[in-house]
Amino acid sequence: MYKAMNEGALGFRLVLAALASGCLLGLVHVVSVVGLQIPFDPNEGWNAYFTQMAMTTGSPYPRDGGLLVNNYPPLSFYAIAGLTRIVGDAIIAGRIVSLLALCVVAYGIGKAAWRMGCTSQQAMFAALLFVTCLLLNSDYVGM
Repeated sequence: MYKAMNEGALGFRLVLAALASGCLLGLVHVVSVVGLQIPFDPNEGWNAYFTQMAMTTGSPYPRDGGLLVNNYPPLSFYAIAGLTRIVGDAIIAGRIVSLLALCVVAYGIGKAAWRMGCTSQQAMFAALLFVTCLLLNSDYVGM
């Protein structure tokens, strides 16, 4: 029975290593294109526009009676506006904030799983599974 438990632990470690490797490769790709000054999706330009509005007018929301609407929470535009002043480009700043948010959420998932009684490996699995699912099923990682 002891041997079967060790094989199960080895299998889990292999799965964990495979997830970590896949996440690392996916994140290397995302990080490698962060500095490109071309939008990969219309949302990047749209969000950069509202960030510029927040930087110039103090509000990411259009004036009353305008034909343009914005229903996004304004906090992200102010955070990206602050980073844009350092980086110089709102799209690149948005990508950096997106990657930082991914890291914070993944850490939160792992920490929550650990606090609920999971082992550190199980908590790491939960966080890596989250990142893996986003990398495989979404184009919003780093955008």
